[in-house]
Amino acid sequence: SERPSVKLSGGAVIEYMDRTCIGDVRLAAQIGRLAEEKGIKTQRSASSLSSSIAGAAAAAGTVTACIGIPCRYSHTPVSIMNKNDINAVSALCAAVVKESDVITDEITQKAD
Repeated sequence: SERPSVKLSGGAVIEYMDRTCIGDVRLAAQIGRLAEEKGIKTQRSASSLSSSIAGAAAAAGTVTACIGIPCRYSHTPVSIMNKNDINAVSALCAAVVKESDVITDEITQKAD
């Protein structure tokens, strides 16, 4: 069986692939770059164990990448997460929203 590739207290997870979606590597790279610039702790994942709703967005043609919170025992009555990971995800999502125009422009320029 496949072992989890992320660890609690390792930071926000930038997922390149999950059970429902293969994310856009350009967008994931830009998110990773932004996290590094902002000093936000991250870890990378490509796992067939986890799933998200990103697959539906990607199937509709949306450029997609996932940012996740490391979690143990998800979909059970008691899940375990690390508060620092939750804070890292919050900070990274806020940074992505704030810099969305820059990220979009960089992805578009690289596609040309």
